[in-house]
Amino acid sequence: MRAGTTVERDGEVTRLLAELGRGGTDAADRLVPILYDELRQIARRHMRGERSDHTLDTTALVHEAYVKLVGLDRMQWLNRAHFLAVAAQAMRRVLVDYAVGRRTQKRGGAQQRVPLEDGPPAREQPIEILLALDAALRGLEAVDGRLTRVVECRRCSRSAANARRWPPSRKRHASMRH
Repeated sequence: MRAGTTVERDGEVTRLLAELGRGGTDAADRLVPILYDELRQIARRHMRGERSDHTLDTTALVHEAYVKLVGLDRMQWLNRAHFLAVAAQAMRRVLVDYAVGRRTQKRGGAQQRVPLEDGPPAREQPIEILLALDAALRGLEAVDGRLTRVVECRRCSRSAANARRWPPSRKRHASMRH
C-alpha cells in the first residue's frame, strides 16, 4: 500500500471518528469497513483463549462489539488507537457477559464439557479464569484507570507499540483535556 493511501485512509478514519463523536449516525457504518480487519484481529486474539464450542465466532464478536460501540452516545474519540482500545474492551465485556450467562445457567451451567479425545483441548481458557481476569481488571480500574488501559492494550492490542502509544502519558492526557 502506498504511503499516500495510508495517510488518506488515516485522515478518513479521523474525520469519521470526529463525526461519530458529534452523533453522526452513518459515520459508524462507514468507519467499521475501514477498520474491520483490525477489529477481526483483536477479536481473534480474544477468541484464542475461549472454549472450542463457544457460541460466538470472530465475526459475531466484532458485530456484538459494534452494537456496544454504536450505543455510546457522543463519545469523544481521540484517534484510531483509542477507538480500537475501546473496541477491545467492548469485546472483552461481551465475552465476560457470555461467560457469566453460561456459568449461571440452570442444570449444569457451571460444569465444563470434557471431550472424549485424549488430552485437553489446546489453550482453552476456563470460564473461571476469564471471570477472575475481569474481576482483577475491575479492581485495578478502581485504583489506577490508566494502568488498567495499559494492561488491556498489552493483552489485546496489535503490539506492545500500540500499548505504549495508548493510553497517553499523564502529561499528554492533561494537554488533551484543554
